[in-house]
Amino acid sequence: MSTPSHGPTGPEYPRAQYGGEQYPQHPQYPQPQYGAPQYQPYPYSMAPMPVKSHAAAILLSFFFGILGVDRFYLGHVGMGFAKLLVGWMTFGIWPLIDFILIIMKGTQGLKRIQWT
Repeated sequence: MSTPSHGPTGPEYPRAQYGGEQYPQHPQYPQPQYGAPQYQPYPYSMAPMPVKSHAAAILLSFFFGILGVDRFYLGHVGMGFAKLLVGWMTFGIWPLIDFILIIMKGTQGLKRIQWT
């Protein structure tokens, strides 16, 4: 009686110690190192933004913050539309808080902007 074969043997698929099989890694899909991230988190949101003037952002926020013009200038279009449509219902509180945040660069979105 012959011994059972457990799969191909030879240089492509050498047998590992203790009877298991060791398969080669596919060169097109390398395995990540232990502990290395397997994907790039937030590839688009981490891209550097264009250079903006901090003084212009402060002035736009002070004079036109209720209309969201400051956020449109900074590239935060969604926040600009939200301030345009809803900002007046907060009786100036949202534009005031946003004005302070722009002065202090107090959010992650504002910290990513390249200021002049």
